[in-house]
Amino acid sequence: MRSKIDNTKNKTIGIITTSTPIDGLSEKQIEKAYSYLRDKGWEVIESPICRKSNEYLSGSVEERVKYFNDFVVDKDIDVVMSFWGGTNTNQLLPYLDYELIKKNPKTYVGYSDTSALLLAITKKTNLITYHGPAAITYSKPDLMEYCYEYFEKALEKDQWRIQEPEKYADDLYFLREEDSDRRIFKDNEGMKIFRDGTCEGEVIASNLQTLLVLAGTEYFPSLKGKVLFVEEAEDEQTPMIHRFFTHLSLLEDFKGIKGLVVGKFMDHSKVSEDNLTNILGEISTRFEGPLVYNASFGHTDPIFTIPNGARVKINTDSSDNIKFYYD
Repeated sequence: MRSKIDNTKNKTIGIITTSTPIDGLSEKQIEKAYSYLRDKGWEVIESPICRKSNEYLSGSVEERVKYFNDFVVDKDIDVVMSFWGGTNTNQLLPYLDYELIKKNPKTYVGYSDTSALLLAITKKTNLITYHGPAAITYSKPDLMEYCYEYFEKALEKDQWRIQEPEKYADDLYFLREEDSDRRIFKDNEGMKIFRDGTCEGEVIASNLQTLLVLAGTEYFPSLKGKVLFVEEAEDEQTPMIHRFFTHLSLLEDFKGIKGLVVGKFMDHSKVSEDNLTNILGEISTRFEGPLVYNASFGHTDPIFTIPNGARVKINTDSSDNIKFYYD
């Protein structure tokens, strides 16, 4: 079920933190994100939980659930967007009121650790959720319009195709002592085909290790007959990424997927193309269907938005490999 946004009234984004509080950023950086969204016609409301700090968590479980529910029932909020990710969103899942979420449909969007929330909502309510930009996406230097363009397409169009950006950035600009207000852009080689083929099915999109954290729980999606999109953060190096992919491929449902699309890895992860193709070669024996990698979603910039629970067609022989659509 897709939540439609009423463009006849003021549109509002509610900003939440389901794991890590907003810290380590200047007010100037935070305001840059909010100003960008305001310039696109959105009102922006930041949840009080975003600035609350309980060590590495944005408040207790009870507090995070309470403020999340406040946004769920707020009729003026159209989109609930994570400020960024973290590591502990899965703490909230047993305490969310999924009937309340279903009765108050709206758009939920984020990536990385927020995948746990998105997958659980789609599984429990059949609402479409969006693996896409977080508020932090719009605070970065040299922001590329691509991110917002594809977020908007996912919300407003009935079907759309993915065209890769010409450039991308994966530098840790925030760690540089000098020139931290600019990005280092590279030519984008675009999506690469590991195994040719065509497929069509329902979309599941997630951060890879967050998906695995849900394995064996009631929040884990059925993979059978689905087209899977996975990405991983810059902190994980090749041995752990290999481990995650192996774990994924050993799940009973994995052999039933129709296709797999892997997001672009950050240079900081040091995943060489040889490393990755060796890993993909290993897991590709455990399912049939197309396998695509180096797609522009995940932790590099810019990213396209992926609608969890919607439909996708993949045709590796086409110049437009990926087409999303709603039933």
